[in-house]
Amino acid sequence: MNDQERWDLEWLKQRHSELQQEMSELAGRLKLLETKQDTAQPTTPAGSLQLVAGQVADLEGEGKKLSVAELRYIHERKTSALLCCSVRLVGALSRSTLHGNAGNF
Repeated sequence: MNDQERWDLEWLKQRHSELQQEMSELAGRLKLLETKQDTAQPTTPAGSLQLVAGQVADLEGEGKKLSVAELRYIHERKTSALLCCSVRLVGALSRSTLHGNAGNF
């Protein structure tokens, strides 16, 4: 291994460590925000926070055997947030088209 390859490897290790730290901080913030949200409908996605929470859980579980509860957590946040976003975008686009504002969408 030459000097450049060693430097690249060290840089990748350092960046990976930094990203893990950032993901941990983000996950902690999301859990804090989740506790402050309305608990009447805990499975209803609350926009981007739910999507990010699902993505964080998905990345943390990558390569691991997940429990049903962990898989459900990911799907209730990430997957449902994506589906809701798709439906809302179609609804917004159809309203714009009905009112002749499709170019402004």
